[in-house]
Amino acid sequence: MSNKIFRFLDSFVKARGLRAIANIYGTMVRIDLAHDDLEIIISTDYGITEKLAKGRHNAARIVEEVTNSFVESRSLDDMHEFMDLSTLNKRLLGKETITLEFLNYDHIWYRARFIVEERDSDKNVICVIFATESIDEEKRTRDKLKFLAETDQLTGINNRGSGEKKIRDLLQQNIGGLFFLFDVDKFKEVNDNYGHDVGDEVLIGIAEKMVRVFRDKDIVMRLGGDEFAAYMPGVYSREDGELIMKRLIDSIHNLNIERLSDRKIDISVGAAIYYPTDSFSFGELYKRADNSAYKSKKICGSAITFFDRSGVKNTGE
Repeated sequence: MSNKIFRFLDSFVKARGLRAIANIYGTMVRIDLAHDDLEIIISTDYGITEKLAKGRHNAARIVEEVTNSFVESRSLDDMHEFMDLSTLNKRLLGKETITLEFLNYDHIWYRARFIVEERDSDKNVICVIFATESIDEEKRTRDKLKFLAETDQLTGINNRGSGEKKIRDLLQQNIGGLFFLFDVDKFKEVNDNYGHDVGDEVLIGIAEKMVRVFRDKDIVMRLGGDEFAAYMPGVYSREDGELIMKRLIDSIHNLNIERLSDRKIDISVGAAIYYPTDSFSFGELYKRADNSAYKSKKICGSAITFFDRSGVKNTGE
């Protein structure tokens, strides 16, 4: 069975001059949406070939089976949605191709693509080409470059540009939350008295504490110098915010940096809440937190100052 399949495919590829295409696309099939038919053009994976060969007259079912068998779990939901032939015509409205990147069962990145081959007189898609290509090297290089572009190189958390963009995107979706901004009290004295390398240890230590204290979905970032910020989507309670920031303050007090001896690191925090019903800009949210942090600077030791609609309120260490 397998030898016949591969002999047929080899002659098919040679006959249609698709050898070069086979070097790009690991799998390519023609799907007749009107008749739920599937025809193999190229398949370099024996397991996929066997499954596809059984589904010539039941394309929707076999596409689902192949997806379940050869897509890694973290990509599976997205791929099921992408491979849904019943919604394909709608998704291809005004387009000639759509793509999705996914992980296969060997944890290799692929790009799946639907290409319109034929439409009827009403512009409905009746036939498509489905193809997959390996993009593992491209994807990992792209992800690395993106990481470098978005990450603060000293601390490993979001840099200012990427962090602010992520927050703006959430605000545009009306996803409110709690925004914190803080800097390190008398940080210049740390650099002057202990050296910039110790100052860097402090900044790295603070970033590590932030990652531990905040949730995975929270956005933590270094604004620059000794300034940091965080945004907590869905948190609208001042009480909850105080608990979280007090945990952060306590953990920063416990930073274990040998050359600092017993010197305690204090931070001045400003906080502002963005409710889903709000419509002001991120710039205004930042300004509210920044003004609140300025008031915290006037308090001895670590302090938190909240901005709310009734004004500015302070919370000591």
